[in-house]
Amino acid sequence: MADNKDYVTLSAEKGTINISEDVIAAVAANAVKDVDGVASLGRDSGEIWGKKPANKGVRVINNGEDVSVEVGVMVKRNAAVHSVGAAVQESVKSALESVTGAKVKEVNVLILGVQL
Repeated sequence: MADNKDYVTLSAEKGTINISEDVIAAVAANAVKDVDGVASLGRDSGEIWGKKPANKGVRVINNGEDVSVEVGVMVKRNAAVHSVGAAVQESVKSALESVTGAKVKEVNVLILGVQL
């Protein structure tokens, strides 16, 4: 674990906590699924950023002290795209901060299309 490339490192009272970027991506993916108006996360396995299927539609950017997340979603027909994007941002940020304790700098949402 000496290489922090695939882990987000958090300082704790009694040492450090290393959280895999895959775990952060999984938490973000689960948070997106709960948002009304989201048809699906990403398109095909890893199509957006070339990530593994476990990270489908989610990219984690480790900035050292904080993390940024990029999420690609398909929106349901007749959904207000802007409202869905804002709800995804809030859901992902809230879930990540409460589950992992990591400080979330930003959540960028990429609307990939509308599912007809």
